[in-house]
Amino acid sequence: GMAALIALGVYAFWLKRQLSLHLRIGLEARNYLNVAAEIIVSLNRNGEIEFLNDSGHQLLGYPKGSLNGRSWFDLCVPESKRSEIRAVFQQLMNGDLEDVLRYRNTILHAEGELLTIQWLNTVIYDSKNNIIGVLASGVDVTEEEKLKANLLTSQEALEHAANTIVIT
Repeated sequence: GMAALIALGVYAFWLKRQLSLHLRIGLEARNYLNVAAEIIVSLNRNGEIEFLNDSGHQLLGYPKGSLNGRSWFDLCVPESKRSEIRAVFQQLMNGDLEDVLRYRNTILHAEGELLTIQWLNTVIYDSKNNIIGVLASGVDVTEEEKLKANLLTSQEALEHAANTIVIT
């Protein structure tokens, strides 16, 4: 309700202030922080979690604050996707932002369940304009993906049925 929205606004303000104190972030990042994202994560150049919001910890199934300083790739990315996601991360670190500012990929819940997240990525710069990390906000679209897959399966079944109707 309203209290949650106010809390989110206050939290976003605090987070923006914290980040602004330590880093000069692009305007995009500041705008993303105002979005009510389920998961907000900041990674340094080594892919270690500098910051992960409480709802991000909850979404991933970990206690609040327990992932800070840990490797995002080793803990939160399924093994089968690690090289692909590391390549995307490297692309961001190299400043090649084409095709990766909005990105959809699978992450790994603590219990082994796979979640599909739609990400908005932005790079974080230091005072000398060097890229020092990435800030990403994401929304869990797992259910949406499942519905889409089920719809396609139903559609294929219907088309197959339509093709096999024999009129005698």
